[in-house]
Amino acid sequence: MIRKLKCNACEYEGEMKILFTNISDIGDREVILCPNCGLEFLYPPLTEEDKSKIYDVDNYAGWGNDNPAFISMKKDKFRKVVKSILKYKNSGKLLDVGCGLGYLLEVANEMGFDSYGVELSKNGSDMAKKKFGEDKIYNGTVETCKWKNTFDVITMNDLFEHIDNPVETLEKSKELLTSRGGGGVYSDYNS
Repeated sequence: MIRKLKCNACEYEGEMKILFTNISDIGDREVILCPNCGLEFLYPPLTEEDKSKIYDVDNYAGWGNDNPAFISMKKDKFRKVVKSILKYKNSGKLLDVGCGLGYLLEVANEMGFDSYGVELSKNGSDMAKKKFGEDKIYNGTVETCKWKNTFDVITMNDLFEHIDNPVETLEKSKELLTSRGGGGVYSDYNS
């Protein structure tokens, strides 16, 4: 199926492929693919109320905290992410935006980084704070966090389809990088 829309990232306007429809746990929305930049995004976008209903529940499926196979799969994926970063930066402060329970943070810490996270879900950020400490996890969005010029590397995985304005998120993320930030912002945007 095809739908005519405007992309929030590259501003392409025209026909876009519908990848998935009727996703019940996100309010029967569609996942749309921009043919110009490859961004996958939800349509219609989530409201703040929708986000609260989805992400602030104790059993949010994205956490996988009761499933060892899921946790292992996520950590394997994140080891590949961090290994790709090591080509550019092999230590320093790393921020994972949309950190969930902190599986990427665990892997990054094991590989020599001092890791921090931003997580929208209160439940998820509370669980991550128990693992990493209150000062290492911010509950909210990258746009509202108070850190400035702090991080050498910023990662974003499984994030862009959840945000309304990816360009704004990337611009704010750039403000969080130190002037010596060698790694920049790593995202799975086109992976």
